[in-house]
Amino acid sequence: MVTSNHIHLMVKDTGEHIISQSMQLIAGHTAQDYNQRNERKGAFWEDRYLGYRGPSRRTSTARCLVYIDLDMEYVDKVKAELGNKALH
Repeated sequence: MVTSNHIHLMVKDTGEHIISQSMQLIAGHTAQDYNQRNERKGAFWEDRYLGYRGPSRRTSTARCLVYIDLDMEYVDKVKAELGNKALH
């Protein structure tokens, strides 16, 4: 899920450090591509990713999807309150 200021990814770790290595790769390529296309240099990502580990049960997957969905509703509500101004 992509929002105006962050991204939600739900992934399953298949081995030690796989997610962190994958995130480093994604962040590096994304920043490099964006900077090249916009002829700029410098930091692209403000912070590192924030990961949560939960039990590998179907209920956990459902709860994660609900959180993502509710987060989008919250973002839409804030945008409406701000008169659809861009969120920073």
